Amino acid sequence: MSQKYYNYNSEHRHIRENRAISGHHAMIQLPEKYLHINDRRYALKLGNLKISGNTIIFNLPPITTCPGRGICESYCYAMSPHFQNIAESRQINYEHSLGSYFTIDMIRIIKRLLSKYTYIRAMRLHEAGDFYSQTYFRKWITIAKAIPEITFYAYTKSAFTQFGFEIPDNMVLWYSHGGKFDAKYKTENNQALVIHPGQKFPKGVYRCPAIGHPEKVCGRDCTYCSRRKNGRRVAFPLH
Repeated sequence: MSQKYYNYNSEHRHIRENRAISGHHAMIQLPEKYLHINDRRYALKLGNLKISGNTIIFNLPPITTCPGRGICESYCYAMSPHFQNIAESRQINYEHSLGSYFTIDMIRIIKRLLSKYTYIRAMRLHEAGDFYSQTYFRKWITIAKAIPEITFYAYTKSAFTQFGFEIPDNMVLWYSHGGKFDAKYKTENNQALVIHPGQKFPKGVYRCPAIGHPEKVCGRDCTYCSRRKNGRRVAFPLH
C-alpha cells in the first residue's frame, strides 16, 4: 500500500510558527509538573500548528489503536515521519490508558491545567489514535462528565461508540469516513469526510477553514467541530 502521509513541512508551517511566536496562536509547552501523577508521566499539549492553544490534545499511537481503520491508513497524517520522535510518548499514554487509575489521573491533570490556563475551552481526543475498546471509551465518557466546563471532541472510526452509550452534552463525536465500518453510520450522526485532490466537495457539507489557510486557527476562528449538534457533516481537504 503506498503511503501518502501528511506533509508536515508544508509551505504554511513557517506562517503558523510565526503566529505562535507572535502570540496570535498559542502552542504551549506544558511544564513537566502538570503532566505527572505520582510516578506516572502523561503526554498532553495545548494546541498544535492548526489548533488553538485553548485546546488540550491527547494522543495514542496511530494505526495500532484504530480498530476501524481502512483505506485511511494509506494517508494518515499521524504516520508522518516527523511524528516518529514522539512515538514513545504516545505509547506511554496508551499503556496508562489501560490502567484502572487512568480516569482519575486524567480528571486530576485536566483540572490542574484548567486552574492554570483559564482560557482552555476544549479537549481534542486523538489527533493520533482512536477509541480502541468500549472500556477505554467509557473512561472518556466518565472524564467528560466530571469536567462539564469544557468540550471533549473526537473523530472516530470505532462504530461501537454510536450504540448503547449515554454521551454527555459536552462530548462531541464525529464519525470519520475512510474506515471499514462506514456503512454502520447513521444519517443523523455527525460525519467527517476527507476530500482527496480532484474530488469535489459535496453540497451542504461544511469545509474546514483552517486547512489551506494558515491565518485561520481551529478553536479560535472556528468552533464548528466542538459544538454539539447532531446530523452535521464536515469535510477536510487531504493535507
